[in-house]
Amino acid sequence: MIKQYKNRNNHCSRFMKLWRMEKMFKKSLLALALTTAASSVYAVPTSVTSATTVSVEGQAATTTVTSSVSPEVTLTLGAEYTVGDIITVTATGAEFSDTAYHLVGSANVTFGLLNATKTELTFRVTSRTAATVTTGETLNLKDAATGGNDLNFAIPDLAKGATVKVTAVAKTSTGIVIDTAGTGKSDSATIFQGVQQFSIVSNKDDATVDVAELRKKFVNTAGTTTEDVPAPSFTATIATATVAAFTNADVEFKLAGNFTGIAGITIGGKAATIAADKLSATAKTGAAFAAGAYNVVFTMPADAKREVLTAPQNITATVNVLNSTTAPTASANVVAAGTNISTWSLNGDSEFIEYVPFHADFRRSFAVTNNGTVEGDIMVELFADGKMVAASTVGTATKYTVTDISAAVNKLAADNSIEGFAGVRVTTNAPSANIEVTGLFYSVEDGDRVLVK
Repeated sequence: MIKQYKNRNNHCSRFMKLWRMEKMFKKSLLALALTTAASSVYAVPTSVTSATTVSVEGQAATTTVTSSVSPEVTLTLGAEYTVGDIITVTATGAEFSDTAYHLVGSANVTFGLLNATKTELTFRVTSRTAATVTTGETLNLKDAATGGNDLNFAIPDLAKGATVKVTAVAKTSTGIVIDTAGTGKSDSATIFQGVQQFSIVSNKDDATVDVAELRKKFVNTAGTTTEDVPAPSFTATIATATVAAFTNADVEFKLAGNFTGIAGITIGGKAATIAADKLSATAKTGAAFAAGAYNVVFTMPADAKREVLTAPQNITATVNVLNSTTAPTASANVVAAGTNISTWSLNGDSEFIEYVPFHADFRRSFAVTNNGTVEGDIMVELFADGKMVAASTVGTATKYTVTDISAAVNKLAADNSIEGFAGVRVTTNAPSANIEVTGLFYSVEDGDRVLVK
């Protein structure tokens, strides 16, 4: 019994040791967490009145490195400094490019430059007036001790929203971090920020080509006899850039699409040149980029000169600001690239067969009947698991004709490894009132037929 009691005491002793170790470990973790959480605020409050804006377009238009003076950087001391204390100022996103650096402004403490690199300046307290207070005093980064200017920076090409920052950290001569940014303050300040000078937004306007008009006109505006010609536009804005501002002389609009059947196009009041193949149109405004609206106007030909319009299709636009009337600038000066400004669709016939078995023990039959004079392409889309998995043009619905598309549909399914059940959508580029789609499947074994459309 005594032996068992001793063992019990030993177990208890081990348990207490483990408990103490766990408790100490948890305290250590807590201390580490608090240190980590607080480390970002153990730094000198750093601020500027506002960041200086840098033009993305302007930087892209030149091969030279951008050099600019920064806004005034202010450090607000939040501790009592003494001789030997150090403040380190770090630049992120750019490099210091002056030859002399000073930290000035305090009446009670003097800083001298200890070391300077392209991205880091180290200052040390060289003297301190006795019986004075440094807490609350402000310092400024200058290129001279007396009457100095704000510092110069070499700034790489900035993307839109990219920033250049300076951060200040203070330590004692023995490496203990002092000073704190405190609540509502920051140890870093943004001194430069990239801005896109020229921005443009597409006000998309879609249209429907009327198959009842032999696809030579757009449908009429609801309740009227007026053709609803698409009328997209652009809204342009200009941001202020203080550094590397880009001075442009012209704006170029390039539309892509098939403009067969369109007599003319104007953009921002300027006539566009439609290419010989009708696949593009280009217009230049002849003036600098201006804030406001740029309207796109499509002019339709007289009825006797109408041609078949292309649909479905998307009309897209690329917009460039030009530094001359002949040559575009670098790619960063593309204000818009391939922006969809108008989608042209057809009001033709579209019918969906939800349940078709693509099994070896079934046969399938599909036909399109055109009871009118307007002929049009027949497109088939196959759907599985709720998704479109294959599409192809499978024939033409000629006037007053029944077109058998069975072989084409079966081939489309086989080429795309479709087995089992699938949905079939048949779209015909002809007036829906004149189109009838028939679909059926039947069993190879007994010939039973199921009409599904």
